[in-house]
Amino acid sequence: MVDRDNMEGMDKMTDLERLTSNIWSSRDFGGWDPDDGFEGVLDALPLRYFRCREILSPHRKQIARELGYGERFDVPEAMWRNGITILLIADKIRHAVGHPVQMRNFYRPADYNKAVGGSENSDHIEARAVDLDFATAADRMVAQGFVRGLADAFPSSGWGLGIGMRSLHVGIGRTRGSGRIWYYDSFPSSERKRGALWVK
Repeated sequence: MVDRDNMEGMDKMTDLERLTSNIWSSRDFGGWDPDDGFEGVLDALPLRYFRCREILSPHRKQIARELGYGERFDVPEAMWRNGITILLIADKIRHAVGHPVQMRNFYRPADYNKAVGGSENSDHIEARAVDLDFATAADRMVAQGFVRGLADAFPSSGWGLGIGMRSLHVGIGRTRGSGRIWYYDSFPSSERKRGALWVK
């Protein structure tokens, strides 16, 4: 899963930089025109399973409209690099699972994030997290194992993991609380293992 050949000469890079370099490089996809916004970036990315509309559409559409947003969010250019990385990780997760996966959230502007009850320090407001919904708990466990493999290889990449019975929040680049894990209400309390980053 992790291409060790790509890691040669990376000893002075941070874990997040190593992770990013392992997931993608500019030679992996065509260039884009910054004037096209993040939608142009998505058109150039080698994504196999997720499309622009699913990635950029607000999950709570009525709230987004009330705040003056259109059908899709536009990601600020300063956030593109981490956004590319987390979206390609999501695509690899979907490939590992082998069954349909829905992307419920990616980038959320701060005002929209607040309106839907998101954390003030949410990974989503910097376009470095995805919320993924799975058909079964077994699929979620496969995805969780895949993320664990990446986290074992790049442990200081600022990982954040939220676990539901059939959902995962996967975040990178956290400057505080790296390795943080939390559970959604749908995950049985009897199966929670606090103090451990990854639940087996």
